[in-house]
Amino acid sequence: MSRANARARGLAATLEDEEFAAVIAAHFDASYYAESYSDVAESGLDPLDHWLDSGIKHERQMSRAAILRYGKIARRSSSRIWRHYRWRGQDIAVRLTKPIPPRVIAQIVNQARHDPAVLAAGSDIVPKLQQQDRENAHVDIVGLQRAAGRDIEILVVLPGLAVGGMQKLTTDLVAALRAASFRSIQTIVTDQESSDTGDGAPAADPPGSVLFWHDFWLQGPEHIKLAQLAQMIRLVNPRAMIVADSSLGYEIVARFGRALSERIEIYCVYTGAAGSRGFTERFAHLTLPFATTLTDDAALAARLRERHSDISKHDVALLPHHSQAGFRDAVATLFATP
Repeated sequence: MSRANARARGLAATLEDEEFAAVIAAHFDASYYAESYSDVAESGLDPLDHWLDSGIKHERQMSRAAILRYGKIARRSSSRIWRHYRWRGQDIAVRLTKPIPPRVIAQIVNQARHDPAVLAAGSDIVPKLQQQDRENAHVDIVGLQRAAGRDIEILVVLPGLAVGGMQKLTTDLVAALRAASFRSIQTIVTDQESSDTGDGAPAADPPGSVLFWHDFWLQGPEHIKLAQLAQMIRLVNPRAMIVADSSLGYEIVARFGRALSERIEIYCVYTGAAGSRGFTERFAHLTLPFATTLTDDAALAARLRERHSDISKHDVALLPHHSQAGFRDAVATLFATP
């Protein structure tokens, strides 16, 4: 037993939760912690002292044998799999893991001869790999499944519930879809939490039922956040998805559009409005291979067709916004079931 682990056995008297002290004593790995975080050696502190004083505040892991979650993600982690503790007023959830079986390590090393880059860091790195599985997802899947509707026809991806600019076009687009007898419409708000809807001008008539992505996204790096939102869209599994004014939404189409477009008709809204120009320049050429572009700006439509005709596998659809009847007819035709 390491010196840090031996000392951890005496922490019960000072920690709010004696059971958590027992977890520390049994599973804290000083070598792992010092190797994983370079500032530990620089501090000159004992790894256990560093973790208790600083590591927990920064939501760090303490060993390969235990996965720790903190704060909101800890509170929302399933008690069926995770054990819940409190320390200095902070919620901590712990899930113990088993080491990678030797037969799996042997298989990885054996197969690596076909791709030497796999073991570029050396075969000893394999047992040190951090294990990942679906329970390490940073999304409240259970809550999402309860909140998401079934048999969604249209999924609308917006940054928030404010009227104006591009979202006015989207609101009119959804109204036209309703007039065309589309009733099952689900909106995903990517940049707001439900508690933040008081900011700005709220939409008088939100496009269908609303899910706030940040109410279900718990925590994690941005690249995981994007992949999890893409998985959420696949879970909702609409017939068609409309992305408007959402950087996350456009990024998902650009990165995951090939897979999503196999099952979902994708539409990206771009306009000539000042707030939309940045999105058009940044994303239009990346989304055209997977999504139909919707715009009410004739000059923009012509420019996109001219610039990107060589990469576009989908049309640039011009919606006649100057005529309500013509607009609704164009939308009904565009989204008509083949």
